[in-house]
Amino acid sequence: MRRFTDYLRNTGPASLAVVVLVLVPAALEASGIGFRNDTNQTIHVQGSLVVNGQVKQRGSLLRIKPGETAWDLNLPKCVRTITVYDGSNRVLFQGAIPFDGMNDLFFAVQPVAVPANQPPRVKLKELPVPVGGQ
Repeated sequence: MRRFTDYLRNTGPASLAVVVLVLVPAALEASGIGFRNDTNQTIHVQGSLVVNGQVKQRGSLLRIKPGETAWDLNLPKCVRTITVYDGSNRVLFQGAIPFDGMNDLFFAVQPVAVPANQPPRVKLKELPVPVGGQ
């Protein structure tokens, strides 16, 4: 026959497990960079971390249809190199964005008017982060 104290001995680890389950979702809400496609074509966006001229970490390749939004999440504090491609893998934009690792950033990918004999280009326009971050 078990005594009541045997049952109490197991409540400490169980209580700790409940606290961890409550706090983990808050920690998983990591900061990131969001992109909204304001063009009329599907684009691909990829971020990378470049150190001393070499790519150290490549982010996910985000496929974004016109009017849709996608997020590159769980990013460290760094200067992030952002590359935007069209459907034929042609680079439309490449640039560096400082990211503090704490606050979300949000950009609209917008077309740029270019002369008829020039390849298409886009620009990133920083916008306020949507409520809820996504």
